[in-house]
Amino acid sequence: MKEIRINSWNELLDEMFQGAFNEDIKRFRSPCVFRGMSNKDMKLENTLHRNCGDKSEKLEKSLVRNFSKYAAKEIALIPGIDSVWKTLAIGQHHGLPTRLLDWTYSPLIALHFATEDLDEYDKDGVIWCVNHHNLREILPVKAKKVLEEESSFVFTNEMMSKLFSGLSQFNTSKAGENDYFLFFEPPAIDFRIINQYALFSIPTNIEKPLEELITSESSKKLIIPKELKWEFRDKLDQLNINERVLFGGLTGLTSWLARQYITTK
Repeated sequence: MKEIRINSWNELLDEMFQGAFNEDIKRFRSPCVFRGMSNKDMKLENTLHRNCGDKSEKLEKSLVRNFSKYAAKEIALIPGIDSVWKTLAIGQHHGLPTRLLDWTYSPLIALHFATEDLDEYDKDGVIWCVNHHNLREILPVKAKKVLEEESSFVFTNEMMSKLFSGLSQFNTSKAGENDYFLFFEPPAIDFRIINQYALFSIPTNIEKPLEELITSESSKKLIIPKELKWEFRDKLDQLNINERVLFGGLTGLTSWLARQYITTK
């Protein structure tokens, strides 16, 4: 896995948008999606495995079943085909332990999440950059065909429902003997999903950290030195990339204001 230690704001921007020019359409369209984390040593571990350990696969069904039962009214209000994929997306969005991981199409929003936790300012952060165009090659033939038919590189709730009746079928849909993962765009649950330009990764193997499934040719890690976090954080706030915009509501507003007026040593 290629790691690049960032030395300046300009270098960060260059690395984030490297390879963004699409020769076919003569436009800048990055093939990457991004995930920011406050500590570079954190693994790409989903909350289900963090919560349930080696019982993740067994307990996932109970978690999803009970969430579906008690949240039925709220789930029904969200547009889109009723499916386990829609249920998982809504659950993830509201804090249910799931196999999903949050990603974004925006590198600056990823940088927000790498610099939002002030308690982690004594540690280097990281931004994962994954070329989701290349990842099409690790998918089963049936899944690749659906993407090609839709002229897409990521799946929607409707596309997932067309391919997989449920989690069991997805778990056993490996390309050969290899586990894999794909990217899934959730329904427009609320403005938070929209404002964060969000999508999710879904692995066939819950217990395997996602970094073990990402090929080195398709990804890189941008290391954000702890010494640069305040500079990057202040520049993001000046660019209006902050909790007030990304989360909205009073909680987002107060989180943003608290950081704006904190005194630093």
